[in-house]
Amino acid sequence: MAAIHISMDAEAKNTYRGYYKENLKEANKRILNKAEQYVIGTEAKMSAYFPRLVQLLAIINNPTTPTINVKVVEDAYTLYKYFAQSTMKIISKLTDEIDTGLPQSLELLYQSLPETFTRKEAQANCTRLNLDERKFDVSMRRKDFKALFRKIEYGVYQKL
Repeated sequence: MAAIHISMDAEAKNTYRGYYKENLKEANKRILNKAEQYVIGTEAKMSAYFPRLVQLLAIINNPTTPTINVKVVEDAYTLYKYFAQSTMKIISKLTDEIDTGLPQSLELLYQSLPETFTRKEAQANCTRLNLDERKFDVSMRRKDFKALFRKIEYGVYQKL
């Protein structure tokens, strides 16, 4: 079978480069916010999908002489975004981790706390959520919340 040559026009090339750079920036932001290896591995794999989708759509649109134009690039980007978002949602559900990278119980606690709060308010929220009232204190000591809160004064915390 002969190799297929796929041509790309100049406008499509510029659009492609813009989307590709945007994808890499977004992936790097998510990687920096997550310490879990499964997220980093998924992000690395997702970045390889966009170029493949562009080529695939060009071939599907015109199998005899595939050409990458702006419409193909934009359609591939839409498809890529769908797959990236769906994949992260599925992986988050499978591992019981939410966007903050926390287990579900800590995520609920995090979401229930106001922007600025006292240690007593955090303990009350723990009790309301059927968690051990020391869950917040333990999580702060274990550094589970290290990137999410800062202590602004004795017994008073603020979300970052």
